[in-house]
Amino acid sequence: KQWYQRRVAITAGKSAAKEKGKLKLHTEKAMFCVVLGESPQLNVNVKLTSPAFDPAITEDERREELVSKVLERIYCLKTMSDVNETGWYKMHIKPNTPAVIVLNILSSLRLEPECCLKNVSIQALQVLLFIAVKTFGHVKNVAPTLILRRLFEILAAGYVLTEKLMPPWHQAKVPAVDLLDKLDEEQKEEITEYAQFAVRCIALGNLHKVLQIPPPPSSPANTFPATPRPRTN
Repeated sequence: KQWYQRRVAITAGKSAAKEKGKLKLHTEKAMFCVVLGESPQLNVNVKLTSPAFDPAITEDERREELVSKVLERIYCLKTMSDVNETGWYKMHIKPNTPAVIVLNILSSLRLEPECCLKNVSIQALQVLLFIAVKTFGHVKNVAPTLILRRLFEILAAGYVLTEKLMPPWHQAKVPAVDLLDKLDEEQKEEITEYAQFAVRCIALGNLHKVLQIPPPPSSPANTFPATPRPRTN
């Protein structure tokens, strides 16, 4: 009961301190009242509706009610991992506009039913993209085409066949899982072959074959005269 009163006072006191209001505790009703202003006066009643705070129930029933409402550890850890992943993305990928463009391209390729990248999770693509961007060092404003080519070069060298891709955002309390663990050997070989094909296409100026879009229009014919014009004074 004392712990509850102290937590309620701390929680409500932080919100009421800015308005310089008054705080009234009603522990018998499991509620507190925040009084703001003088004329007119605003009363805000915050009541904990959990049956565990019902004075009519016994101590055993209250303990059983509190235990039943506790979330399972596996779901808490998964939520923590998702939050860490979001923070890592905002710090390392989002500020880099070319990297975001490449990630959008890879996400679009994943939607193609015949593309082998559909078997790769978006989290794995983010980490692979981060590895490709790091190879440029401190160089800024790298063209998206160069980043995409470097990413395919890493995959073409057999990265998914020999390396484990661990999430860099995981914490000590959250067990790290290989982001490529769900891929079998055949799928990894398909990704490697596809990356080798992509590197050849990009090197030969056929990026449209990788992106699966129509080829760009051909450049206009050379309109310069065959012989140089005479100089005029």
